[in-house]
Amino acid sequence: MADVEQAHFMDDLRLAFKRKGFGGLTRDVLLHPGNQAIALYRLYRALYLKGHINLAFLGYRLNYFLCGVEIHPDADIGPDFHLDHPISVLIHRRTRMGRGVRIYSHV
Repeated sequence: MADVEQAHFMDDLRLAFKRKGFGGLTRDVLLHPGNQAIALYRLYRALYLKGHINLAFLGYRLNYFLCGVEIHPDADIGPDFHLDHPISVLIHRRTRMGRGVRIYSHV
């Protein structure tokens, strides 16, 4: 199951590279908190699916501290997910989202 998260992460990178090129991708990953939150979510979601619950929840809290986003490790988010203004975004456990979902601030 964690392989699915790895595939989603790779899809996210591929699509971002296709849309913005290497310079835009690098800038977005380094400077856009929404993209950072998604990348961190993909990491701790994979840990959660492999049974590393405590590490996953540490990543969950770190995501809130660094990016202002709460995405529960049990939320299932498809590839090409985008958080435009991530502050105060809360995604509960058991949430399921498909491909290409866009979320804006205070949702």
